[in-house]
Amino acid sequence: MRKGRDLEKTRKEILDVAFMEVFSHGDVIKPMIIDRWISPLADYENPLDGILKQMKTLIGKSSMENLRLGCPLNNLVQEMSPIDEGFRKRLQIALNLWIEETDMLLKKAKKDGQIKADVNTRHVAYFIVMTHEGIYGILKGLDDPKAFDALYDSLKRYFQAIRA
Repeated sequence: MRKGRDLEKTRKEILDVAFMEVFSHGDVIKPMIIDRWISPLADYENPLDGILKQMKTLIGKSSMENLRLGCPLNNLVQEMSPIDEGFRKRLQIALNLWIEETDMLLKKAKKDGQIKADVNTRHVAYFIVMTHEGIYGILKGLDDPKAFDALYDSLKRYFQAIRA
């Protein structure tokens, strides 16, 4: 008789490994955020263009296998934040870094006249991070990469509305 897999045990083992990885190597998430979502935006006159490009590259062109796994940061936030306070704080620091850095880039774009004067850049920064995490989550749940096009189009339309 073949023994079935213990999915809960496997899940716990994966989370334990992720937990130890972050704790033993310190802040591995923050450099990933900087490399993927902040540094590349320096190549664009308007960070909104860079954000769209990164979304298209990192999510829109991602393999179905990667989409099924979801965003590593979001997975850790969902699974580990309620379990361990220290882990939650490290994740919070990483998310705040992403929001802060995005906000700074958006403030500069606003000052340079690329974003409307009445736009609250902090709110937009929250929205961008939430959109990234949400896109990964919905694609993971739907198991349909075509949904990315609709989500991406909505983000583009929002960005058009806040451009100067």
